[in-house]
Amino acid sequence: MWARIISGSRSNLSLNYGKVVQSLLMRRAFTPAATPSNEGLSDLETNYIVPYRDSKDLRPSVKNVKKSLKNYLNLSSEEIEQILNKEGLRKIKGGYAISNIEILNKAGIQEKCFVDFPWIITLQTNRLKEKLSLLRSVNGLKDINDFVAYLRVPLSRLRKIIGLLNSEGKYLAYGNRVYYISEKLALDPYIVNKHLAKRLFVLELPCEMLEENLQLMLNYKVAPMNILKDLWVFLYAPSMVDVRLKRAALGKKDRIMPWMVKCPESTLKRSLQLTQDKLEVLGDKQTADEYVAERLKVTVEEARAIMMRYDQVNTVRVTKIKEVFDYLLDEAGYSTLEISQVPRILCNSLKTTKKRLEQLKQLGCRPPSLAVICRSKLQYEKWIEIWMKRNQIKET
Repeated sequence: MWARIISGSRSNLSLNYGKVVQSLLMRRAFTPAATPSNEGLSDLETNYIVPYRDSKDLRPSVKNVKKSLKNYLNLSSEEIEQILNKEGLRKIKGGYAISNIEILNKAGIQEKCFVDFPWIITLQTNRLKEKLSLLRSVNGLKDINDFVAYLRVPLSRLRKIIGLLNSEGKYLAYGNRVYYISEKLALDPYIVNKHLAKRLFVLELPCEMLEENLQLMLNYKVAPMNILKDLWVFLYAPSMVDVRLKRAALGKKDRIMPWMVKCPESTLKRSLQLTQDKLEVLGDKQTADEYVAERLKVTVEEARAIMMRYDQVNTVRVTKIKEVFDYLLDEAGYSTLEISQVPRILCNSLKTTKKRLEQLKQLGCRPPSLAVICRSKLQYEKWIEIWMKRNQIKET
């Protein structure tokens, strides 16, 4: 009996469920479409609707940014494209570009800054205003354009740096530490700051350490631009800087570089040994041009003209040039005229040159020009293949 009741209730439930579903489907089929104003719909039915934004997207288009750059600044179309391409279109569309261009222009920022530091137009506007205000407060400021490179420095760090610059009474005669370095190096402050902004520790070093290291490098004739490109050398103790530079000078290095202070001992020894080997090869001659002229039995002017035909010859060490000359003239039997016709041979690997000339010798071939030896591996093998076919030589 209970089984019948239960089975009957189950059938009634399924029947009722079917009727509910059917009624819902009927309502859905005959319900009128919602109007744009959503009139006639209950709160329950409209809760899922997400309204569209009525306001327009205020982010600047690239076209408008280009227009602003052209209107506010005396920039060529190529320079404008360069600015946009360097920083990337995604950042340009970030929303600050147009307002930043106007602010920077009013602040007196020159066109060269926009070209050298295109990121200035993408900075957050409020931060940009604060940073410009800080830059104007620098002691002895001559031109705000000199310090534009620092606009990328985080605001808190920039406050600290400018606070340090303004607290150094020692450099008041120069204006501040930056202008002191600029005067010592005899370089434009704009160029100096371009490098210092990437190595802020130079502005935080003790004055005595900075001055001593700078003077040491100038005394040893280190080129000012080479100093700027390798500012890490200022972190080394002046005593170590002096020892390393003195060794380089005693080793008769013709160009002393800051890396000679930082490099491992083995690297410095290797460099000094190469210099000694070079001096032994040159003898009483001063330059590689003079040595090449002597080996080719031509004037120095003629040697320079020959070397100019393949510029890379001027970057080859004199010791390698000597080895190539010794092999080609004394062992391979080539004349100075044949070498002068193909100056590129002086840049070629001596190992490769020997290997190829030995191979050609075994085939009974003397190439019409040393240019064959200078070809790429693929081109050289192709030339050998063609030559062997012409001379009916079978490959062994």
